[in-house]
This record gives sequence, C-alpha cells and structure tokens, in this order.
Amino acid sequence: EAGSSRLSTQNDVAAEVEEASTLTKGDVVHVLSIFMSEMRKVLVRGDRVKIDGLGTFFMTLSCNGVET
Repeated sequence: EAGSSRLSTQNDVAAEVEEASTLTKGDVVHVLSIFMSEMRKVLVRGDRVKIDGLGTFFMTLSCNGVET
C-alpha cells in the first residue's frame, strides 16, 4: 500500500534470518557487515556486483554543470 512502507535495519533483517535458520543474530550481523565491506571495495574499484534475485549494483557519478 502506497505510503505505508517502513525502514528495516540490518538488525531487523538479522533477527528475521535468525528465526528462519540455525544462525544466531550475531552471526548474521557479522556476515552482513563483512559482505557490505567487501561489496564496497568492489564498487569503489569501479566494478559491479550482481546478486541473484536482488539486482546489480554499481557506482555512478553525476553533477550539475556550470557555465564556466
């Protein structure tokens, strides 16, 4: 429903994964942190990251032009 979305944090996601698996919330948070760090390295290098079922991530750069 439009206008009814909410923000889920890394901890929220970790808690859901904990309930659906044998991993602890702490394990999930740790893996997510490492994953984001590694993903950031790839993106900063200028490469893309494809995660099946989620999408392809890449960095872009844009700015407003000026006359001079």
